[in-house]
Amino acid sequence: MTQDSCFKIKNNQISQKIEQDSLESLVIWMNQVMISSRRI
Repeated sequence: MTQDSCFKIKNNQISQKIEQDSLESLVIWMNQVMISSRRI
């Protein structure tokens, strides 16, 4: 395993984590929108 490929793998994991986090925050945001629209 070269340092370069190791770096690429690490980078890939980071971007997957970011995607997962943004998906989770989108779901949370959608839930908040649904809740606030129910109040009206």
